[in-house]
Amino acid sequence: ASQQGPPPPPSFPFPSVAGSFGPPIGHSFDGRLDWGSFGDMFRGKEESLRQVELPCLGELSVGQGGSVAATQAGDWLTEIGPVMGDMSSGAAVWWKQVVSSASEAYHTWLHSQPVERIYVEPSIPHTFSHPPFSRLEQRGATALLKAIPESLKQELVSLRRMSCPHIIFRVMTAFQPGGA
Repeated sequence: ASQQGPPPPPSFPFPSVAGSFGPPIGHSFDGRLDWGSFGDMFRGKEESLRQVELPCLGELSVGQGGSVAATQAGDWLTEIGPVMGDMSSGAAVWWKQVVSSASEAYHTWLHSQPVERIYVEPSIPHTFSHPPFSRLEQRGATALLKAIPESLKQELVSLRRMSCPHIIFRVMTAFQPGGA
């Protein structure tokens, strides 16, 4: 039995590129999508996340007026937004989801009876457990935990509520920006 060589590569819609350099990115020589080679294009070239240092949110003191605390938290949330959204090229999308999740839960919390409030918590988008958001989530949680009052940090750690939506939600429920 005589062996024949490999079949010739198929023609591609871009013959000059295919003829010179091989198949289009993300395709194999037999014309099928090749997610492995497409993923290889990004492997080792992952964007590094920027280290961020957030301004600290002061402790909520017993004598502090509600409107002062609410304003302080509202200003802090406004101030950290651009910093958190600039941790990487995709961080703005991630941060928008964080704030949206926390805000929706906070809205529900505001309109709930006191007994119901203990059951309200933000939903965590499933994308947060997959790259690239999983790294952003970890880096963001670390930055947020360093910036919030120690009492809130201890509470979140003891309750194992370490996601960014949980942290922002807890700040909102403690300081009640825009709330009653």
